[in-house]
Amino acid sequence: MEVYRVKLDGDLVFMDAQTYQDLGKEKQARITFKETVVAKGELLTMDDAEARDLGFSSMSVANFEAMLKQLALSDLTITRIEESWSENLVSLIGKLSPILMLIGLGSLYTEIKAPGFGVPGIVGILCLALVFFNQYLVGLASYTELLIVVIGLILMGFELFVMPGFGIAGIAGIICITAGLLLSLQSFVIPDPNLPWEKAL
Repeated sequence: MEVYRVKLDGDLVFMDAQTYQDLGKEKQARITFKETVVAKGELLTMDDAEARDLGFSSMSVANFEAMLKQLALSDLTITRIEESWSENLVSLIGKLSPILMLIGLGSLYTEIKAPGFGVPGIVGILCLALVFFNQYLVGLASYTELLIVVIGLILMGFELFVMPGFGIAGIAGIICITAGLLLSLQSFVIPDPNLPWEKAL
């Protein structure tokens, strides 16, 4: 869309090319200034001064304090909220979650293939627990995901201690743990609280 800035009867107004054509020759003759703001087929790009001149911005300031001074609000009390070490830790674990999941699942698979219970099993459980606990802290994991992961761990324990070897219980356990962790990484909830049978009576 082609946009002009024109001065019509002393007022600066913006209009597109079609609106300008619809003014007619009489009103067009009263225009004392005309500037192309956006040419046809181009995007509108501007710096802070142009944004102020075109009416998209009210002021340009160097920082937050300068803005308060311009608005005559410099006498207000400013409270700054900064991230704590625990929030930074949760953010770091969130970024490393896919790697921790791979390490955890790989370690559990190694533990199943090897007789007894040793270091790989401990490493796998710790990695997966760290991922799940991190998702629980940020509010993405709930009791549903926890229940699925616990069922998976029970099946894994059954496979390790009751029926040694790699069988149906071990496969089902890994599937449950993987499903629980993947659900904890998503923003949706299962069961969906919006379903009719999930409504509170």
